[in-house]
Amino acid sequence: MTLVGRGGVAPECIHAGTYAVASTVPASYSVVTTPAPSQGLGRFKAVNPAATWWLQRSGMTFAAQPWTWLVQRDFRAVGTFSAGSNFCIGIMNFEALGLRGFGQASGKYKVALVDLTGAAQGTSTTEYASNVDITIRVQWNGSEAKVWINGLLEITVATTGRPTTGQMILWWLASDMATVTKYWGVYSVATSDTEADRIGTNLRRGRLDPTGDTTEDDFGQQGASCVAGDATFSNWDDYAGGGAPDDATTFNCGATLGTKQVSSLSTVTVADVVLGVAARYWAHANIGDKGHVQLLARLKYAGNAIDAADPLEASATWVGWAEWFSTPPGGGAWSQTIIDGLECGCSRFGSAAANLDVSAMAVEVFWVDADPPAYLDLEHDVARGSRRGVLRGVA
Repeated sequence: MTLVGRGGVAPECIHAGTYAVASTVPASYSVVTTPAPSQGLGRFKAVNPAATWWLQRSGMTFAAQPWTWLVQRDFRAVGTFSAGSNFCIGIMNFEALGLRGFGQASGKYKVALVDLTGAAQGTSTTEYASNVDITIRVQWNGSEAKVWINGLLEITVATTGRPTTGQMILWWLASDMATVTKYWGVYSVATSDTEADRIGTNLRRGRLDPTGDTTEDDFGQQGASCVAGDATFSNWDDYAGGGAPDDATTFNCGATLGTKQVSSLSTVTVADVVLGVAARYWAHANIGDKGHVQLLARLKYAGNAIDAADPLEASATWVGWAEWFSTPPGGGAWSQTIIDGLECGCSRFGSAAANLDVSAMAVEVFWVDADPPAYLDLEHDVARGSRRGVLRGVA
């Protein structure tokens, strides 16, 4: 096995509901474009949160891997910090230690790996100022977890826990301080069977928007009839330019089992290693009590197609949906050529006598630098009578 991207969230779609489970965004959470992240378009924001936000299907589930990494770029906490003024940063589906800020007498805060009660298991040496971005990388290998912050190794903790999902949770505990504003930029999760594949912290993202129709053009559009073949890309390009879905004003609709609608996409310039893409949708069923209406995410490139394994069971409520793709259509590795020629849409399944209406669709792309450990161990083997020195760099 080589490096595999397991999930991520930008957010590049400036619409909080798109990232929410069942469209429910907890009070005080939003998606914003200011303060601007160091790269990309948006951030999640929470003002004095009193609830946890489970982000919508931001990655796949997987068996425990030898090496797992999480990178969270552009986290920022704004508040008046003191001893005892603590706040959660995030956790990976409650399977491994989470991240929490601990206020200090200096008016700054430290970052800690914590258990599910919020108790620190290991704490950073460095203190971090209010209203300043930090970038965090966590590494798990089944025996310990390490945390780098702004490029420095700050925490090492013995633990057997490790994530088996790419889903990030914007965590909250009742013991959190009452007055704090938090921002999260892009995050992503990757795994490998070798530490040599360790990813860096220059995690970047971009959004691909619908730009044209393709030969897969089975859907209809808004209106009572949903006539097959009437759909067009401009009905679901609502995220373009930072826009939000217009719900029932314009949409593409599938009325028949197995029909497909796919659009060509804009592009972004990528570099280093592309971890994967997330196809995102805003959809519903036009009649909510007529049985199953399912949306299956669909990617295409050069005649090859991938349909998602997990469908959205649409209801009468407009909801966000996403599917993570770690490999491109046709297999192999992602490249600039594939990103340039990628197409996306969806298939309509389910036996219900109702239409699948899709108001908005876009694809988020995630890429990152490589950061293999810079060490070489040459050990001394007394039993064999050999002498080997030791040269070690920063791990």
